[in-house]
Amino acid sequence: MSAKAFVPILILGIGLPAFIFYSVFFGGPSPEMRTTANFKNYQESISDLNNQRYEVLGVVDEGGSIRINVWFREPAADPVETRIQTLNTLYDVQSIVGPEVSVIVWIYSSPAVERSMLRSLAFYQAQTGRTVYRHPDDLR
Repeated sequence: MSAKAFVPILILGIGLPAFIFYSVFFGGPSPEMRTTANFKNYQESISDLNNQRYEVLGVVDEGGSIRINVWFREPAADPVETRIQTLNTLYDVQSIVGPEVSVIVWIYSSPAVERSMLRSLAFYQAQTGRTVYRHPDDLR
């Protein structure tokens, strides 16, 4: 191999991995997680949504979106009915925060917020205006 070919291969073989390594591990500070405007007001209003069908277990600011943990007191056995209950709860929350805020509603089968107790979730993405429903089996 000639010296003309060896130098570019050496630069590419050592320089490119070194550049990638540096970019990943030493590339600068991570971006700050932005907070949701008026989150405290939303948190208080959403926490007051408790009714005979469900109880709001928690409201969390996840940096631009709001996560709501909900426990259904009498969960539906039918998957279609579970979907309807979940989406109705999402719409209850959306009626408070409006279409400008992304919302995620996590539905649990007990008051303990554990992944094993997750029944369903639904989210609304404000940027696209899209609503999505997921069953726990879809998340694996």
